[in-house]
Amino acid sequence: MEANFSLRQRIEGAVGLTRGLGRGLVDSSNALLRRVTKAKPKPEVVDTSLRIAHYNLVLMDGDGQVVWGMEYDTGGPFSFRPGHRLWICCEFTNRSAHEAGIAEFEIELTGEDGSVLSRFGDSFGDIVVVQPGETRKFVGQWSL
Repeated sequence: MEANFSLRQRIEGAVGLTRGLGRGLVDSSNALLRRVTKAKPKPEVVDTSLRIAHYNLVLMDGDGQVVWGMEYDTGGPFSFRPGHRLWICCEFTNRSAHEAGIAEFEIELTGEDGSVLSRFGDSFGDIVVVQPGETRKFVGQWSL
């Protein structure tokens, strides 16, 4: 009986040792896996947004000369991201005593430092004549 007991103790000891070694191998492989996972650099996110602070309306005659221009504030800079669409409506009232001939208009989007970020606009087939006291609206759409 005593021989069986010691054999039994030996077997249980060997089984316990095997389990301990197995756990140790699993723990060390998990630690290695964590180190490999942590070593990977995260991809850098590139911010493609524009910070728009102002926009300008520029009216030009048939020769491309500036007839009139005005800067508008956006109410504070805002981020404009890909997929966003921007509609700008501007109004021009001819306050001079002479008629103004407008062939095209351009809207400039400017950043906080005053640099022009983008330009867009439209040209007309014929010159649009704006009489003294008359108001015309110019609408432009832009997307990033």
